[in-house]
Amino acid sequence: MITTMKCIWLHCAFLSILKVPSSETVCVLVDQFVVLPCEMRSCAALKWSKIHPIQTTVAECVNKICSVKEGYQERFRFTNQTNQGNYSLLLNPTKYNDRGAYKCTCGSINKDVILEVIVSRPMSVDESSNITLPCYADTQTHVNDVTWLHNSIIILHYMKNGSTFPGEGYENRISLTEGGFKHGDLSLTLTSVQQTDAGLYRCFVQYESTKGDPHAYMIHVDMNGEHQKSNTDSIDRGNITTTFILIIVGILVVGLLTGDGGKVRTIPRAQK
Repeated sequence: MITTMKCIWLHCAFLSILKVPSSETVCVLVDQFVVLPCEMRSCAALKWSKIHPIQTTVAECVNKICSVKEGYQERFRFTNQTNQGNYSLLLNPTKYNDRGAYKCTCGSINKDVILEVIVSRPMSVDESSNITLPCYADTQTHVNDVTWLHNSIIILHYMKNGSTFPGEGYENRISLTEGGFKHGDLSLTLTSVQQTDAGLYRCFVQYESTKGDPHAYMIHVDMNGEHQKSNTDSIDRGNITTTFILIIVGILVVGLLTGDGGKVRTIPRAQK
């Protein structure tokens, strides 16, 4: 499973809002491990700060003695390579509110890192079958294209004029909803699913600057028969449970009707 990856879109709306020049964007799935990179040589005093959407100091190093500030100590830590100039921060697990802009500062040298936290929807599909991933966006104005990524690889680029560019290995297996672009329906259909199709899928419009809705899916591919076997096992377990309950109920009923040495109680006849 891919849990962390470099974001490859260059015109991210988040970055344009922040106006952060020469920053590095790192993507991670929520609750997974990620590294915020920072390498500085000959740094006597270094500081890690979060600068958006809040402004706070996360960690500091003075003469290569490093510490993480209160409130961040549980999940943030430095690498064991600060003596070699690697001041990267390790974050585990990553929470949704960790997303934002960070800055690693040593004197007048700054390293800007944008952390994008992805929330994906889990989906399962049987090998060799088909799957459709719903995605919607407002395509009425100023939207010229749709891009679908598998992990960090472009697997489909669709242009407003109808031109379609599938990724390598996806030719004749991948398509958007027919005529859906003009209605804002950018749903992706993948046919003849293979084991290599498992992973993270994301939907974007306008040269990857805007996320579709829903934006991300984590696909698990079941081997042939695995899903069906799982369902059969669940049914069998349900039947066993039902049988066990009926036996217990039967024992209780017998117990209520018996007594006095195990003789069956009878209701006395009314005297004439």
